[in-house]
Order: sequence, then C-alpha cells, then structure tokens
Amino acid sequence: MASPLRAVLVDADGVLQFTAPAWRDDVAQTVGHAEVSRHPRLLDEIAKAEGPGTMTGETDLEHSLTRVLDRHDVDLEPADVIDAWHNIELHADVVEGVRALRGRGLVLALTTNQNAPRAAWMHENLPYDEVFDAHFYSCEIGLAKPDPAYFTHVLEALGLAPGEALFLDDTAANVEAAAGLGIHAELFARDGGRAELDRILAAHRLA
Repeated sequence: MASPLRAVLVDADGVLQFTAPAWRDDVAQTVGHAEVSRHPRLLDEIAKAEGPGTMTGETDLEHSLTRVLDRHDVDLEPADVIDAWHNIELHADVVEGVRALRGRGLVLALTTNQNAPRAAWMHENLPYDEVFDAHFYSCEIGLAKPDPAYFTHVLEALGLAPGEALFLDDTAANVEAAAGLGIHAELFARDGGRAELDRILAAHRLA
C-alpha cells in the first residue's frame, strides 16, 4: 500500500520565481556598456562564473567573478555585479498556492540550488520563511541537485520515506534523480504558473 504524502518539496527558479529577462541589461549597466562592447564575451563569462562549485559552496562566487573581471581588466567590485544579478521576480500565485497546502497539514520544504550570495538575498528579501517549514539551499548543505545525496539529505532531515514526498522541479535531470529514489517527482513546466501547479496537485489529489 502506497504511503500517504506527508511533504511537498518545491524548487525555486522556474517554479516559484524567475530571473527577469533584463538581468543581462542590469549587469551590462553595472559593468559599463563600453566595457561590454570592448569585451564581447564578458557577460557570458560573468554568467559562467556561477559554476557547479558555487552551488555547493566549494567555490566562492566573488572569487570567480574577480578572476573574470581581472582577466578583462574591468575596474569593478564583484559585489556590484552580484547585486545586479538579484533581479528576481516571484510567481506570486504559485507561492500562494503552495502556502495553501499548509492547511492540509503537509510539511513544505524549499529545495533549491543557489550560490551563497543569492541564497542570502533570498533569505532576506523573499517571503519563503512564511511559506516553508524547512529550506534546503544547496550552498548551505554542500550538496546540489541532481546528486541523489541531496535528496537523501532532505528526506533524512525531514524524517520522510521517499514515497511520502512530492517533489516539483523544472529541470528534468533533477526530477529523474528524485524519482530514482522513490520520491513522487513531477516536472514543472518552466514558469508555468498557477495552472501548472494546480495540474500537478490535482494529479496527486491535493487540489
């Protein structure tokens, strides 16, 4: 007999929030359009500075950005670039839909890959403390999706069997890794909004 669901694990980017399309413009304005014109690959290299190591806390994002800026002889502090990177907007209707699950007695957990500065910004500026019972930022636990160890850590921390958790994520590799452990894992259409959330919840009789 299948275990009843006790928890919903929710990804952040692409599900609850999205980076506004203008983020590259914001970074370019911070760096300086003249510098961007002088170094056509600069913005791409800035984006790539957020490598896998920054997600697990093994690599310092400011250090990675400093190397990029120094390589192109750009006189700018990495913290200024990071600030421009925090152009996050919420899917407010999805956040409210998730919050409503509290009324069903479900444990709600935020399960997201983030670098340390972005995680700190999210802690301070987004309403997730009011929505979720637990937060699993990859940079804080030293593990990142789709590593199965990430999901094992979450399950153990919450005292859950795999079949007691529903996981929502917009990245197929993450969903496949979770499903491989026996978690009820659903691929969330990226930025699909409330209609996508309602579709998944209805499939699990949570609507």
